[in-house]
Amino acid sequence: MWFSPVKEAPQNFIQEGTYKYIPYWNLFRRTEFLEVEGYGRFEAYSNRDSLKYLDIYGLENILTLYRGTIRRVGFLESLECICATRND
Repeated sequence: MWFSPVKEAPQNFIQEGTYKYIPYWNLFRRTEFLEVEGYGRFEAYSNRDSLKYLDIYGLENILTLYRGTIRRVGFLESLECICATRND
């Protein structure tokens, strides 16, 4: 059986003081687009559990903590197709 660590992992983070959770089945639908000057447009998505870094780095009072990945636009669409095919 094929396992996708990206898709199955919990997506927990803090955004402006509010704890957020993205179920793995919504991961590829919860992206943000960014423009990087000189490099073009990218998409960013949550990458696993950000909350474990609160204690490790002494960030208990931080308002936003987000561990993410930035990829070229189109990467996530391709990855979602691969995950869907492999998990059927």
